[in-house]
Amino acid sequence: MFKRLENENEEQFLWRLGQAKDNGLVDFSWEEIADIMNKEFRDDVTEYRNESAYRKVYQSAKKLFEANV
Repeated sequence: MFKRLENENEEQFLWRLGQAKDNGLVDFSWEEIADIMNKEFRDDVTEYRNESAYRKVYQSAKKLFEANV
């Protein structure tokens, strides 16, 4: 369902996935989001990141966004 948009960078795609998860538009776990992100942005499986790497970045960005920083 979720595909990277043309010219969408990693941070933009992660934000869009995280927002969809938070708003109930998708029922993805963070493990599933990590799988999607890794397949879109990592060519080598040795470079794959775990769910917490993506979740923490998203949660930090969300906290700043909500604080109007």
